[in-house]
Amino acid sequence: MKTYDMTIDASRLTITWISQADAKQRAGRAGRVCHGNCYRLYDNDRLAKMDLYTVPEIMRRTLDEICLLTKLAAPDKKIENFLDLALDTPPKDAVIQSCSRLKLLGVLDERDEEEPQKPAAKAK
Repeated sequence: MKTYDMTIDASRLTITWISQADAKQRAGRAGRVCHGNCYRLYDNDRLAKMDLYTVPEIMRRTLDEICLLTKLAAPDKKIENFLDLALDTPPKDAVIQSCSRLKLLGVLDERDEEEPQKPAAKAK
């Protein structure tokens, strides 16, 4: 699983166990269309030690990466405002810091962080 490691300030691939929710979902696939069985290669003790749910991807990736993906998904929105709509929102100061870093690197410019002006209503 791709995760962000703050100690080295980089993303890395890690080997992790699936979550209990993922295990339950995968077991549910067996027998959905026709008779089937689910075989697990771990015991109940291991299942009990697994996280209940997978950590959301927005909390596992670098914030710089999330900001860039946000700009691709919603180019007309301010990154900070768009991320406020997420279920798991990153800290606002961290988003601002990330946007500043991306501007310093030349990946974003000031226009990227401005909400577009709506045209004024025409008088009749």
